Amino acid sequence: MKEYRQNQLMELAATRHGVFTRRDAVALGVAKGRYKRISPGVYAVVGSPSTRRQKIAAAVSSTSSLSAISHGTAAEMWGLTNRGIKHIDIVTTRWDRVGVRESTSMSRLI
Repeated sequence: MKEYRQNQLMELAATRHGVFTRRDAVALGVAKGRYKRISPGVYAVVGSPSTRRQKIAAAVSSTSSLSAISHGTAAEMWGLTNRGIKHIDIVTTRWDRVGVRESTSMSRLI
C-alpha cells in the first residue's frame, strides 16, 4: 500500500515538472521519500531536472490560495516572447509570500 501511495505522488509530480506540495503528500498519506525542498511546503522529486518550468510550477504551488502565471511568464509559456525573463509573474486571490510584479509595458516583452 505504501508503494502504491508513493507511486501516486510520483505520478502527480510528473504532471507538474517534478513538483508537489506538502498538502499533496499528506493527502496521499506519504511521509518520507527522496525529495528536495524548493520552498516552504514545496518539494521536487530528487533526480527531476531543475528547469525553468519546474521553477514556475514551484512558484505557483507555493501560494496557499488559487494562483496562476501571468504577464511576462504567461507570454513566455505561450511562446509569445523568448527574451529570457528571469522573474516569475503570478496572480493570486490574496496577498501571499510570493513576490508580485506589475508590468506597465507588455510591448517590451515581444
